[in-house]
Amino acid sequence: MNGELKSEERETHWRHEIRTALHVPKEAPSLDPIIHSAFSPTEGVRVERVSYGTQFGMRIPGILYLPDPMPEEKIPGLIVVNGHGGDKYAWYAFYSGMLYAKGGAAVLTYDPTGEGERNVNRES
Repeated sequence: MNGELKSEERETHWRHEIRTALHVPKEAPSLDPIIHSAFSPTEGVRVERVSYGTQFGMRIPGILYLPDPMPEEKIPGLIVVNGHGGDKYAWYAFYSGMLYAKGGAAVLTYDPTGEGERNVNRES
């Protein structure tokens, strides 16, 4: 193989390099998710108001968009990272969540530090 790694070995090596460069812990932190409420804003989409834990013991409020009904097989998942003062209620987070959930994906939007529910005044 002229010193080349096999496909599986190469992927394992890349994963190790990525985890090392990004300081990803060997074990994921316990999320301890809580579903606070749920509703269906449109046909084919279920929305859950959730919170989850972090490695540092904080609770993060988020909105989880899911296909409805939920398929039995694994589905792709996306995390909408809000920028420029946005939070989980920004139009693009809402639109992305609805669009991708209708397409069969799970989408999580959340409040970054200082925005939305993570702001002392509860405002963006």
